[in-house]
Amino acid sequence: MVQGATELLPVSSSAHTALARRLLRLTNRRVPEQRSGRAAEVAAHAGSLLALLVCGRLRRPRDTTAVLLTLGPPVVAATLFRRWLTQAARDGRTTACAQACSALLLLAAAQRSPRAGAGSTRRRRRYEALSGLAQTLALIPGVSRSGAITAAVMLAGGDRRLASELVDETTGPVLAAAVVREALTVALSPVRRELATPLAACALGAGTATALSAQFLPRELEHPALRRLAIYRLLLAALQGRLAMPRGGP
Repeated sequence: MVQGATELLPVSSSAHTALARRLLRLTNRRVPEQRSGRAAEVAAHAGSLLALLVCGRLRRPRDTTAVLLTLGPPVVAATLFRRWLTQAARDGRTTACAQACSALLLLAAAQRSPRAGAGSTRRRRRYEALSGLAQTLALIPGVSRSGAITAAVMLAGGDRRLASELVDETTGPVLAAAVVREALTVALSPVRRELATPLAACALGAGTATALSAQFLPRELEHPALRRLAIYRLLLAALQGRLAMPRGGP
């Protein structure tokens, strides 16, 4: 259920689901945490993707070039740095640091005055390329994909509407690519039968929560809302960092 609203807000849905598993101890003790956590994340993203498609919250990319610019960098990076990303996902301190840094960038973007839209095709290509780089950074646990795109576009001079358009255009392709890539890994796992029922429930819950959230959350967030979400993420980063401390630490 955590997946619902967090998938539609610039707050890092993956960080929230990881925090929920840690707080509620939902991880199956008979399955390695990184494996069950990854499988649950894939199921949640798959459910959310289907819900967004049904609710009409996805926007088709403008053309093939746009897909290559926005999807190419994160796909290549996910392939090259897969092992490091897997290790980072298990480190709560990395997640907390990434959450805090990306929240500060979002806060800086929210402080800027509204600017113009994409304008010319050449200028829009620049924003699409920035979106691709932002999504690459969002592979790091704790960095919100939509938040990274919003911050990158607005800091580069774009307005909220343009940022929202690019988030909607990139959501479908990048979620589909992530689900397919990780689903192949999970399908080859020897624990796939054991996790089948919980994962189906996870996908159903995420899809339902996302569909309900889509009815109430706006596509575009005003600057005050972005600032409040950035502050919330800083507080969340502090909590994540505290939970990641060794038990005997300060």
